[in-house]
Amino acid sequence: MPWTPIVDGHADTLCRLQAEDRLLCERSQIGHSDLVRLLQAGISLQVLAVCVEPDFPADAGLRRLVELMHLFDRSLLGRDDAFQILNKSDLERIAPGRVGFLLGLEGGAPLGGNPGILHQMFRLGLRLLGLVWNNRNDLADGVGVEDGRGLTDQGREIVVTAEDLGMVLDLAHLNRRGFWEVMEIVRQPPVVSHANAGAVCNHRRNLDDDQLRAVAARGGVIGINLYPPFLTDAPTASIDDVLRHLGHMLDIAGLESIALGLDFDGIEATPADLPDITALPLLIAALPHLGLDETSRAAILGRNWLRVFGQILP
Repeated sequence: MPWTPIVDGHADTLCRLQAEDRLLCERSQIGHSDLVRLLQAGISLQVLAVCVEPDFPADAGLRRLVELMHLFDRSLLGRDDAFQILNKSDLERIAPGRVGFLLGLEGGAPLGGNPGILHQMFRLGLRLLGLVWNNRNDLADGVGVEDGRGLTDQGREIVVTAEDLGMVLDLAHLNRRGFWEVMEIVRQPPVVSHANAGAVCNHRRNLDDDQLRAVAARGGVIGINLYPPFLTDAPTASIDDVLRHLGHMLDIAGLESIALGLDFDGIEATPADLPDITALPLLIAALPHLGLDETSRAAILGRNWLRVFGQILP
């Protein structure tokens, strides 16, 4: 069987490692992921979220953002089995036994609505931008804001700036009004890095069928998320719940739009049979139950993300 690159579109491992005062390359006994386990799971490209908690004031949030990026740089220093993805050409370095990392900002509050700061963060290595977390910031409102607004004028300017730079726009956590307003102005394929199907589990963080179709129509991707409350109303979740969401999303959005956005280290619980990233082969082994052949599985596991990155990155 030919080698299949596996791409995960979202993990919060950097934030957990900072709390532990650990480097990404060190094997941790807690949490869901680190470089050792990513290699064990066969991950080829991992999108790492740089997330600043919403209670940070703007200046402190920007400082924390830079600290997290410095932690990442220290983790990769002198390593042959890990590298950072900055440009299209870096995608060609993906190979068995190595992990490429792409940094994404989850929540634009540290930018303060300032395109100049986004330019500098791009120079430091950010390549994906999520405008919000669940709260309100200078750019837009997240799903946790009742009667939320859409994009602010600053948010619109940041969206245009991000696309001009060659950054991937991530619509995860946006409220529906903001989602549709971003869709009106994006020129490149948008992504929703970690979300599921609202028709299967009616959680505010999941996407309705119209949203799934809209992302697909623009050539974007949606990453399937493993957080049990996004998967089911039951007390626990399993691989079967993941497959139910995948099946529905494939029916609505199509094969070219579905990918992985597992959210490890950003979720408080996991499906019982997927306790950390090393269990990913169990999910992969279950994909044929959806009638997916080898080529289709390769699209979901990595090719769809690689297509989007290859189109947008500088």
